[in-house]
Amino acid sequence: MLVRTNKHLFLNNMKMTKNISFFKGEFIPFEDLRFKDFQRLRFADSLFESMLAVNGKVPLLDYHLKRLLHSCEYLQLDFPTIVFDDVISELLEKNSFDKYARLRLTVFRAEGKLYSPNGSKSFVLIEAEEYTKEFFQSINTIGVYSENKKPLTIYSLLKSGNALHYVIAKQFAQANNFDEVLIMNPNTEIIEAASNNVFYVHEGKIYTPSTSTGCVNGVMKKFLCEEIIENITYAACLQDDLERFDEIFLTNAVGLIQPVKQYGDKKYEHNITNSIIEKIKKRFELQL
Repeated sequence: MLVRTNKHLFLNNMKMTKNISFFKGEFIPFEDLRFKDFQRLRFADSLFESMLAVNGKVPLLDYHLKRLLHSCEYLQLDFPTIVFDDVISELLEKNSFDKYARLRLTVFRAEGKLYSPNGSKSFVLIEAEEYTKEFFQSINTIGVYSENKKPLTIYSLLKSGNALHYVIAKQFAQANNFDEVLIMNPNTEIIEAASNNVFYVHEGKIYTPSTSTGCVNGVMKKFLCEEIIENITYAACLQDDLERFDEIFLTNAVGLIQPVKQYGDKKYEHNITNSIIEKIKKRFELQL
């Protein structure tokens, strides 16, 4: 009887904190995670997925897991063997997140010393927090961060633990009062935004850079190109091209789609962007 009571109190306390995480096969309060459990994160020996949960499920989970599988192969990490659907469902339930939640799934190497990895064994950490931001919120002003170019390597498309380039780009955005900034590769092609993929609309046609330009292989971007947008054209652009586009919109797996209102003196329309947003609302069953 005492064991049952303690267990009952523990579960109630877990729900009250609303920050339960999944780590090493257990559901534990985030506050109980210890830094020494995450040694390899110090060297960015890790991958992550930011995911949106809607009504207890992740609509793009298959896309996330396919990308994670390919990314694990790049870094020679064992792919987690957990049943993601079941773990995520239970994690959301323990946190009482029954509407919208943001999940961060991190996979990192279990062993290594300093810069030397040891084996391919991996740990998985899944964190959850309630998502309260507004969907499809417009980007009022956008700039271009050109001082430092994103390196063009086979690792450029990965969502790795090394986010320094994006942090500096965001710092530039804040200093110049931009809501978001576009970034370049060494060829001065604009390939993505600091925390989003980018799409352009010109004369009714929709364009987006391919992963060969060095942009992240975005989950929302891939979903749009495969299931929502017809006749997508993969093409990068230069900074001077931005004033010629009719529309620009940004995408990621949590914020979904964000129309861009203005770049410099150029103001953009949102006709095609809004039609795509309506399709997403229906597919994701968003009750806004």
